[in-house]
Amino acid sequence: MPEFSLFRPMQGLPWYLVPIWPLIFLRIQRLRAWFKANGGPGSQML
Repeated sequence: MPEFSLFRPMQGLPWYLVPIWPLIFLRIQRLRAWFKANGGPGSQML
């Protein structure tokens, strides 16, 4: 998984999405948390 954080956007992110990066990052974190809570054993997040 590529390294990114709230203050360092993912590599290859278009310049016009940089201003809304915090919203994108929070959505990714919520998706990971949901998948960890609801994903079955052996399931993969694509």
